[in-house]
Amino acid sequence: MIFNHAHPFETHLDHDGHLINLIDLSYARTSLYAICGILLLLIIFSLVLGRQKAIKTSAGSTLFSLDSTLILKGLAIILLLLGHVSQHCATGSEALPFRVTGNAAVIIFLFVSGIGLAKKYQLHADSLFWIKRIKRLATPVWLSLALVVPLNLLLIGHTDPPGQLVLNFFGIFWTNFPNSPCWFITYIIFLYTVYFIAALLPVNKMVKIAVLFMLPFWAAWLVVETGTIDHFTLWPEYSLIFPAGVVCGLNAHHLKKINDKLFAISPIFFIVCMLILLGLYWTGIAIYRISHLVSFELYTQLVFALVNPVSFILFLILCVGWMETKGMKSTMLQFFGKYSFELYLLHFPFMANYDFFIFRRPLIFFFFVYTVFVLFLSILLQRAADFLNGFIYSKAYS
Repeated sequence: MIFNHAHPFETHLDHDGHLINLIDLSYARTSLYAICGILLLLIIFSLVLGRQKAIKTSAGSTLFSLDSTLILKGLAIILLLLGHVSQHCATGSEALPFRVTGNAAVIIFLFVSGIGLAKKYQLHADSLFWIKRIKRLATPVWLSLALVVPLNLLLIGHTDPPGQLVLNFFGIFWTNFPNSPCWFITYIIFLYTVYFIAALLPVNKMVKIAVLFMLPFWAAWLVVETGTIDHFTLWPEYSLIFPAGVVCGLNAHHLKKINDKLFAISPIFFIVCMLILLGLYWTGIAIYRISHLVSFELYTQLVFALVNPVSFILFLILCVGWMETKGMKSTMLQFFGKYSFELYLLHFPFMANYDFFIFRRPLIFFFFVYTVFVLFLSILLQRAADFLNGFIYSKAYS
């Protein structure tokens, strides 16, 4: 990497060891808001092109079609890219509110994961449950490690201890350099395990749902109490999301009916409800603090771990209902959604660890160059994973 006095940014390593060229905050903020505007126009254009006539559905219709969940995942990965660029590439503070970028992205991913399992298995699990999870999660992780570990050594001189590499191979990542975003992989494996345990219990569905909610909160409490918060920092914040997704997936038929009734009252009323819920999430004050009844610490925990995610989940439900009622589709978001997991695995090293694109002017241009590059790598990664899965697993497991 060559830097000279004419280069617009200063080379810097942050406290976690990530390569960061400190981008002036005002410049980063202006550029990222412009990028958001461009992306919004592209998404709107894609929705207009992809709009189909709303089909009169039967009473048996449900929310959260495959197209809708792909759109949500596509939106989530774009928000995550914006959030991490904002968080790791600008000096001083975040150029964009992380609540409406990275935080929202994680909520969407966990929520959609719960919906997908619930609609597929109905809170049951077959003998191929873990084979399918390994094919979808483990193979891309292994291939991404085979790419990133040598690049870490060659480009930033970083080597992981053999023990850490073994843990990474089994999907265990800490929230530290150089794979900090991969904490999500460990957490989703834990949540899949919780789901599998609940599905195997010889009890009725309500008890299974109770177990689904209790175990993530119990794990969050354990993380805090045992002092492992440094390794699993973000687990407590997202304890509610996956179980809520499972419940919504199990009740997608009823949610469809509620959505139709709300929309029948008035489309304007429906949109106003969406905006209010989004506003509550955006502000982070979905409930008001009553100082003489609720301590600040308890209030903060309630807002960020319980109430605030609920407001965003309700917004997502209404948003999906509106899209499906109007027959809205976005080929662009579906395309990003198709490769969202691979993008999740590859986006961070090429953003914050290796100085390839992001830290050059104009940021608007190089952000899109970077996005096209990691999307291309993600397509290759998915195809390589599909090939490897076809080689390893017999047709019986397809």
